[in-house]
Amino acid sequence: PRVYSAMEIDAADIITTMQNSRGPLKPRESDGEYAPLVAAAEERRRATQSPAVQPSQDDLPTPMEL
Repeated sequence: PRVYSAMEIDAADIITTMQNSRGPLKPRESDGEYAPLVAAAEERRRATQSPAVQPSQDDLPTPMEL
């Protein structure tokens, strides 16, 4: 089985939580190094019409692809 780092798990949790936002997400200057997580969450939110639809496992990148 694959072992995930704490950072990979945290990033996945953040994206999952944010992609369920009801409105568009835009990275802010204050997001700093975490801006790519915000962008990834928005990309998934739009692709899956979240929070109404669950993405399939094939649509999700691995934590290492973030």
